[in-house]
Amino acid sequence: MAATTGEPVGPFPNGADPVEYDKLRRRVLWTMPSGLYVVGSRSGEQRNAMTLNLATQVSTEPKLIGIVVEQGAFTHRLIHDGGSYSLCIIEIGRASCRERV
Repeated sequence: MAATTGEPVGPFPNGADPVEYDKLRRRVLWTMPSGLYVVGSRSGEQRNAMTLNLATQVSTEPKLIGIVVEQGAFTHRLIHDGGSYSLCIIEIGRASCRERV
């Protein structure tokens, strides 16, 4: 909800109830666990996936998620050159999969 008006903050999918959609979005972002993530990156034909342990919501208007990647990392270059990344949350109790990523 917007801090000054109490109204839900868009954007919203077509046909979605703004109040209910905002409640769902807040529940997902506020309960985003800390722990282990996999970040995917791509630039041209080069692709990469790496484990990550810091991701957080950085803005509510617009909704943005931020990650921390070492500047000298291959993934950093791919994100910079490609302009985007994907983020997968590893389920609690599945941390052993980090050895396979």
